[in-house]
Amino acid sequence: MTRTLSIPIPGAGSVSGLAIDPAGASAVLALAHGAGAGMGHPFMQAMAEGLGHRGIATLRFQFPYMEAQKKRPDHRAVLERTWQAAITAASDLARQRPLFLGGKSMGGRIASHVAATPAGAGIAGLVFFGFPLHPAGRPDTTRALHLAAVTAPMLFIQGTRDALADRPLTREVTAALGPRVTLHIIDDGDHSFAVRKRSGRTTSEAWTEALDTAAVWMHRTAESPQKNPSRVSFEHAGASNTQEGMMPKKGTPKRTTAKTSPAKSSPKTGTSRATTPKRSAPQAGAKAAKAPATTARTGAKKVARPTLIDLNKATEGQLAKLSSIGSDRAKKIVAYRKSHGDFTRIEDLTRVGGFGRRLKDDLKNSLKV
Repeated sequence: MTRTLSIPIPGAGSVSGLAIDPAGASAVLALAHGAGAGMGHPFMQAMAEGLGHRGIATLRFQFPYMEAQKKRPDHRAVLERTWQAAITAASDLARQRPLFLGGKSMGGRIASHVAATPAGAGIAGLVFFGFPLHPAGRPDTTRALHLAAVTAPMLFIQGTRDALADRPLTREVTAALGPRVTLHIIDDGDHSFAVRKRSGRTTSEAWTEALDTAAVWMHRTAESPQKNPSRVSFEHAGASNTQEGMMPKKGTPKRTTAKTSPAKSSPKTGTSRATTPKRSAPQAGAKAAKAPATTARTGAKKVARPTLIDLNKATEGQLAKLSSIGSDRAKKIVAYRKSHGDFTRIEDLTRVGGFGRRLKDDLKNSLKV
């Protein structure tokens, strides 16, 4: 399943590479290692193999200093030339499939520099497994200045305990880059997404989250026109599901409005019945259609909507009133929102301390996002 190859680097000899191209893979990711470990590191191997199981082929490669078993990374010019050669090799592997660039830490950062040049033209997107925004303990955004020149979609997967990516600065940088950027947060993850025992899950589970996020994002990005990047910004903007859900409404005939949300469509449904009384549907069916419309209007106001509290807008006091949450959990939810941003789904409550899967299921009838 894994194939070894040699990648020639102009003026720097050649480096070795590892390609995984499972049957049915719909896209290819050229994946570079970080500063301190090569392409065979357990993290790199887990990402490559995991993506293969999710329909993404990968090409890993060494930088010259790592190939020579040296500790000090090459100058950036050499690193970029290596990336350019890797793009050529990955393009041969990809053939007509979308090609993404990405990497762990330094590998991803250098990929972004190349993507900001003509050598990166035509790539489908960038995937950062822990973008090193600044040196440890020295928060700064200088390393992100060139990202404004990158026109391809970008996915940032960052841990909340990443010493090389201050959370407020990371959010500031990604927000400034606009809708072509998606930011996904690994709760309690460090620079390699390792989590502590007290987080309630294992590092393997955190890596699975990173893999699922990267694979879904690449599949969606490859299928979505770049002119509409908000469709793939499902974590950063939280708008993808809304946009895609609204798309069918543009071409929906008036007669089919009853198939949409009853609370919104009932007035239109009434108009449709009044203007099209000679439809071929049985009379019993027509009567049955009227009753739910009335129930929907009253139920939406008196029962359904008041019982659903917006998880992202509710105050601590409103959340505390729910018997399944209480004061302590309400504080944790508000604190989580401040540090991680809005919830994208109710299931994300399992990332907040004190919420097990059973409790999360109970709250589905009380909360919305």
